[in-house]
Parts: sequence; structure tokens; C-alpha cells
Amino acid sequence: MNMYEDLKKQLEKDKQDILKQIEQEATYTSDKMNDPGELSHVDNHPADEATELYDREKDMAIRKQWEKHLQEIEIALNKMEKGTYGICEKTGQSIPYERLIAQPTATTVVLEEERTRSVPNDRPVEEAAMNEMGQGYYSNYMDEDTSPDDESTGYTEELEGFLSTGMNGFEGSDRVTFHRNKQYEHYIEERQEE
Repeated sequence: MNMYEDLKKQLEKDKQDILKQIEQEATYTSDKMNDPGELSHVDNHPADEATELYDREKDMAIRKQWEKHLQEIEIALNKMEKGTYGICEKTGQSIPYERLIAQPTATTVVLEEERTRSVPNDRPVEEAAMNEMGQGYYSNYMDEDTSPDDESTGYTEELEGFLSTGMNGFEGSDRVTFHRNKQYEHYIEERQEE
């Protein structure tokens, strides 16, 4: 019996489950599209409209995730057919069986996965942009005490008051928006007093 037979069965089961979910979601969406519901949205509260939009976008994001996972499953099944399943695409090493049990669609060994990860896990992504701006705009604020009466209350990190990313999150330091606002002025004044 092939060493990966159990994994192949699991992948095929997962594939059928995803196809079933996509089919059910398509039926639900088509039913919803054919149901006119309200003829006018004029009398709806904006929050109700926002909830509808949120639900549609959430459903689209979930479907996109299903399709991505389905593609990963197809790639894994094709590799099984070719005899290349369980081999790291980056290093050519064998992927440990334990990793494949945990993640049957894995294409790399764990170390290679960690090496290619673009966002560090330990610090806020905004710090990368601050570091690139140079010492004139940035100092190490980690040793400072941020008390509840601080004007930046409500932010996890002091920098969140004037640095932001788009809806998709961090996509590179060149896509971090820098706001010269009250929080920024407060931040700079504190640094100049030091």
C-alpha cells in the first residue's frame, strides 16, 4: 500500500466537501438573486445596507478561499499521480510525513515556509515603514510608559494613531499611509522633548 494512500483519500474527501459547499453556495446565491426582495432600498437604514454588503463580501471571500484550497488539493493530487508528492518545491528535500498529515497540501518544508514569509510575526508592520523614514521621524518607543490618560488611548501601539494600511492589510512598506495629524504631532513633540 502506498505511504500516501490515507492522505490521498483525505484530499479527495476534502475536494468533494469543497465542491459540495461551492454548489450549495451557488444555489443560495442564485436563489437570492432571483428573489427581488425589496423593490427599493430608499427606505432602508444605511446600517442595514452595510450589513447586506458585508454579508455579500464575506461570502465572496469565503468562496475565494474554497477555490484556492480546491486548487491546492488539485495540485497535491496531481503530484501524487506524477510521484512528486511530498517533495519540497524549493529545496528538493522530502517533506516530513508529520507535516503532510497536518497540512496535506504543503509544498515546502517548514523552514522554507518560514524563510519566505514576508511579514515578521513579532512586531507591528508599521514599524518597518517607520524604520525606513529614518531617525528624524522615529525613535525606539518600546521603553516608554503609555498611560491611560495618553492622547493615543485606544491604539494598541502608539504608531497606530498616524500610520495605516489599506483594507487588505500590509502589502509592503511603500503602501503604508503616513498621516500628519494630532497623534503624529504629539509623538514628534514627545521625541523633541527627550
